[in-house]
Amino acid sequence: MTPWDDPAVVARLHDGWTTDPRNVADAARLAGIARGFGSESVLDYGCGTGRMAPFFPPDRYLGYDPSAAMVEFARAAHPQYRFGMTLPCSCGGGGDAEVDVAICNSVAQYLPDGERDTMLCDLCRRSMVVLIETYDGPRAQRYGGCDAPIWICPPEDYMGMLAGFGCDVERLVLDGPVDCALALYIARRRGPSGPA
Repeated sequence: MTPWDDPAVVARLHDGWTTDPRNVADAARLAGIARGFGSESVLDYGCGTGRMAPFFPPDRYLGYDPSAAMVEFARAAHPQYRFGMTLPCSCGGGGDAEVDVAICNSVAQYLPDGERDTMLCDLCRRSMVVLIETYDGPRAQRYGGCDAPIWICPPEDYMGMLAGFGCDVERLVLDGPVDCALALYIARRRGPSGPA
């Protein structure tokens, strides 16, 4: 069992995510950026307890999380929104995007390299725009909240992966401790179903 599967931990995380002024401001900023892309549909990848849901109309939002405890909490906290533990098959390498914007808020740093790469590839295939808020910096592993491992990935790795998945990418530094930075990656899909 991971920390994300313990209902007591999930409730504690939800309280921090929804009451800590910095967390609330981070979520509002990310939602504002997503809305700036005229998002008719939003996929919240790693939605946790659904803290991003209230920023979007219920009929335009889908929350996904692999943790049953997180999804259960999100459904109880936001019954008018859709949450699930599985996603429909992605459209594959080409085709039209399934959603306008995918949000990945503080999730990527909890995934080891292979899982993170697969998740980013999937999001780039599903979405016209992918917003990834994560910590980056020199490659390292450390432990974060709830003693969960965090894998810090260098900015050039994120930039290279997202570009390789067919996106134009920009990186914004949101907050920067000395050894790593909280960064936002904005990846816009290139080609016939995305920006030129």
